[in-house]
Amino acid sequence: MARSPVRRSSLPYLLGCFIVAGALGAPLRGQSSSPRSTAPSGNATSDELGPDDRAPDDAVARLQALAAIPDTEEAASARERLAEFALGTDAARAEAAVEALGSFGRHAASALEQVVESGATQSARQRALELRLAQRQPGDGERFAAFAIAELPMALRLLALDGVGDDPAALKTISPLLRTSEPRLQTRVLRLLAAAHDPAAIAFAHSTLAPDARAPVTLQVAAIDVLREERSRAAIERLIDVAGFEAGEVRQFAQKSLLVIERGSVLLTVIPMLTEAAPVSRALVAIEIVRHVDLAELPEVQAALRSTLSHASAEVRVAAIEAVAALGDREALPKLERAALDPDPMVAASAIRGVTLLRRDELPWRQRLLQLAHSRLPAQRLAAVAALADSGVPAATPLLLELLLNESWVMREQAARGLGQIRTAAAIAPLIERVAQDRRRVRVAAAAALRRITGMPFQDNERDWRRWWADQPTDFVPPPLEQVLAFEERLAANRVRGTTRSSFYGVPVESEHLALVVDISGSMGGPGAEERTKLDVAKDEVAQVVAKLETGACLNLLFFAGEVRRWRPRLAKLDRRAIAEATAFARSQRANGATNLFAALALALEDPEVDTVYVLSDGEPTAGRFVHPTELRAAIRHKNSGGRVLIHAISIGGSSALLRHLAEDSGGNYVER
Repeated sequence: MARSPVRRSSLPYLLGCFIVAGALGAPLRGQSSSPRSTAPSGNATSDELGPDDRAPDDAVARLQALAAIPDTEEAASARERLAEFALGTDAARAEAAVEALGSFGRHAASALEQVVESGATQSARQRALELRLAQRQPGDGERFAAFAIAELPMALRLLALDGVGDDPAALKTISPLLRTSEPRLQTRVLRLLAAAHDPAAIAFAHSTLAPDARAPVTLQVAAIDVLREERSRAAIERLIDVAGFEAGEVRQFAQKSLLVIERGSVLLTVIPMLTEAAPVSRALVAIEIVRHVDLAELPEVQAALRSTLSHASAEVRVAAIEAVAALGDREALPKLERAALDPDPMVAASAIRGVTLLRRDELPWRQRLLQLAHSRLPAQRLAAVAALADSGVPAATPLLLELLLNESWVMREQAARGLGQIRTAAAIAPLIERVAQDRRRVRVAAAAALRRITGMPFQDNERDWRRWWADQPTDFVPPPLEQVLAFEERLAANRVRGTTRSSFYGVPVESEHLALVVDISGSMGGPGAEERTKLDVAKDEVAQVVAKLETGACLNLLFFAGEVRRWRPRLAKLDRRAIAEATAFARSQRANGATNLFAALALALEDPEVDTVYVLSDGEPTAGRFVHPTELRAAIRHKNSGGRVLIHAISIGGSSALLRHLAEDSGGNYVER
């Protein structure tokens, strides 16, 4: 029998009614069983379809079922109600509603975007953006770019960048984020633009790695990635600068990046920087590079390095001497031995150290060192004594014992160190005398030498050493070195350093002949700790150091901006009056002007009695004879090679490769505050 047309067309309607009735949990009749609702199920309102007093998952599940019915008013109303839940403050219901909306694909895209923009809970907004990203189609990039530049939580902005892709219009939208102050955004945007070969990425990478930039490490690493892939001559030059100058992870990453670039391209950039006439900064950077990148074994590189031994700049000659010696280039020995007599004392001292490194075990050179130890030039004499001290040659014992009474504290310190290397019992009594009556730096060196000779655990306390030595037999024999070193290592791990009375920004003050060098440029007037300026904090640090130094200690204060303001022409011995004057001088300083770091350090190093410098700065040099960090570092190394002054460096407000290197070059500490 033929079916009725009316009955055939009614089947979809009846099936829809069963679905609605099942979703509402009511019998299929004209009225809901809920006492709150009297409307027929086919015309239920959105409030009745999702009552707020039900469990979140139950209410959302019922709405999701209704929203799945195609082309009905109930479905649209259910999706609207789900969107309201997703925007609400009930976290569980909001997250469930977002998941439900996500099941409708592109039909719910605008609802998900509304949750991202205006949702009340962070978890719902994040999940809405994740679901929207999963629906991403060509042409959506600009919408995600809009999220990235909007005033949204940082996690959402970073996630939105995943949807930008290579859409040119979207990339143009996010490009201004390179100038934001948020490094995470900058890093992600830089990588996106670089992947699309956007010129803005290359320019930004260059500026991020400039010597005066103080970008976070993650951003610098991303910039190195960009330039490594770009591989132009300018990009390689910038990577060479970074690999030769920066510190820590950034420097290592730049060096590794140069290793993966075609060697010929790097050589074409490096070799012209290693000539007698090369600019000083370029030559210094190139010398540093070949010492740490896998190029030094190449004959053309070695020849170029030897040519820089004749450079007009003493700083370059010193760097070249250290490089060829460290690389073991014995072909450079004739030039190095001539350089040992160079009129520039720092060049001569570097050459003596370099030849010693290459000819350490050769008897003729040891005899030559003994001759140079009596040179009329202090730098040559000191370099020869230091070389003898390092070598531990017993024949040097009489000379080193004599030098323990030298008028120069640096010479006495080196003599004590050398006697510790030789380990002769004849040095014990003279070293105890140094512990008894010398300045702190020499006392510490003498005590270290005594521990190395005797294996005893005492510090720079004269009475401990005298009491122990009085009980020893006249034929005392130093214990085996291996036993002493193992004992000293255990002591170092457990030693509580009770002799330090103060510290400067956490760096122990262990000298009685020190200079505090403090930046007072305009930027030091910026905010520091506890709503005070950085300079206010620095003044307090200076005041507490001055107050805790022992009476009789020697101190100078140097504050620098464009010019240097020095408390005294040279170290002044502290008494009650001097302490008050030094404190008042520090309190009177005001932040203003540029940053002439070189002038301040050079002035501090001119005083031959200074043995320790603490330098504090919050920025890169902007004024003075040397501003380029590589040149400034080389110049300070040059000035300090004969003085052996420890330079402890404190960087305020971020990292400073220059300050780190200044500390490392002298054996000092570097901290960031």
